[in-house]
Amino acid sequence: MVRFKLGELLEKSGKTRYWLSQATGSSYDVLDNIINNTNASIYISTIDKIMEAFELEDIRDFMEYTKTN
Repeated sequence: MVRFKLGELLEKSGKTRYWLSQATGSSYDVLDNIINNTNASIYISTIDKIMEAFELEDIRDFMEYTKTN
C-alpha cells in the first residue's frame, strides 16, 4: 500500500494547504485527497510539483510503500 506523507510535510514545514495550492496549481480537493490518502490515482506531474515546492530530493520523503497481505 502506498501512503503519502503530505500532511506530515505541511505540518513540519509550517506551510498551509493554500500555500501548496498556489505553489503547485493543484486544487484543495486534490490536495485533501492526497493528505487523507483517499485518492485512487495521482498524476506524476502533481508529485513532481509537490516535490519541487518542498524542495525534496528523495521520493521517500513524500511517500512510502508497505506490503500488505
